[in-house]
Amino acid sequence: MIGVCAALWGAVVGMLLIGGALGSAVAGYFEDLWGRKTILIVNNLFYIVGSIVTALAVNEGMLIAGRFIYGIGAGVATSVGPVYFNEISPSKLRGAVGALHEVSFNIGVLVSMICGLFLSTVPNWRWLVAIPCIFSVLQLIMMPFSVQTPKWLVMKGDNKDSYVSLKLLHSSYSEGTLKREMAEILDSQDPAAAEYKFWHIVTHPKLRVPLYVAIFFQVAQQFSGINAVYFYSTSMFDETNPGISSYMTLVIGILSVLACAISAYLMDRAGRKLLSLIGLGGMCIIAVLFTIAFRFNIPGLSDFCIYGYVAFFSVSMGPIPFVILPEYFPTQAVGDASSIAMVINWLGGYVIGQVFPLMSAGLGDYAFLPFAGFLAASFVIALIFIPETKGKPLPEILKDLGV
Repeated sequence: MIGVCAALWGAVVGMLLIGGALGSAVAGYFEDLWGRKTILIVNNLFYIVGSIVTALAVNEGMLIAGRFIYGIGAGVATSVGPVYFNEISPSKLRGAVGALHEVSFNIGVLVSMICGLFLSTVPNWRWLVAIPCIFSVLQLIMMPFSVQTPKWLVMKGDNKDSYVSLKLLHSSYSEGTLKREMAEILDSQDPAAAEYKFWHIVTHPKLRVPLYVAIFFQVAQQFSGINAVYFYSTSMFDETNPGISSYMTLVIGILSVLACAISAYLMDRAGRKLLSLIGLGGMCIIAVLFTIAFRFNIPGLSDFCIYGYVAFFSVSMGPIPFVILPEYFPTQAVGDASSIAMVINWLGGYVIGQVFPLMSAGLGDYAFLPFAGFLAASFVIALIFIPETKGKPLPEILKDLGV
């Protein structure tokens, strides 16, 4: 039996995030080398090994090692998954299909919450952490029947197989529509591809603006305060609704899935920018309401704030950073650009995890005011500087960004 103290729990959570940063850092190189499909297939091995090591852990070292290995898989998936979704989707559904990455993520969280209701006991937690093996094995079996993305095939100079892949993805399209889609894919390539390597992307003048925008969204996601809400939610529900707190937490999972599904529906209708502004503005207001709820001890208001925060996040800063990232770069740069952005995302999550408990202890009832200030500043930045990409072909987006 492994005893879990605060320090060990912090190490387990921290190593997952550090593994995620490492996985994201190397993902760009391998997804460009092997293809998006292949790296996603291979990545299942990290999930399987990480889950098994964690489930069979007999000491703290195995527990931490298992979470680190699993974190590498999660880092690769968060970097490559959005790119794969983007590159298999038609232009008119690019936002909706891209948002499915976050929808599927939240479905996974919801499933783990439901399983946790029955398995979060001392003898059964090992079965809980082994459950991802089931889904990883299924993906390992089924993913080979999917296609390589047409854009990656064009990047490798295989235009013929790219067109075959495009036809398989969009079998209902007419020949003329397929040719227009193929022309857009060819236009999204950049002759200066050889320059677009990991560190060159940071310094390349043509990619500076899209990289800054991509990083802004990753930072806004992590520093929005959503992880602080998750951190607080269980303890607050325990205080206000003892006995049913676990079920109230389950509502968070259900709400996340529903809000993300609404976001997917609206992504190509309302647009990325409008949804970003709604989410940032809504969370900013609720962060202030959180402060009022804490300061004057209003339990009902704090419960409302938890659900409201999750809803606004899930409709905006949850899916949008993953949707816009592959839209801002030519195909040859998107792998490494995704790696850079996602490393910042994972490290941001690590920083928040370390800093927020200290911030909460120091600021007490006013712990959410810094988030309110950050969200207000992010709202202004998004309003002034973030371009809308809804309904635009990728070559037009790249042109607007000066790429």
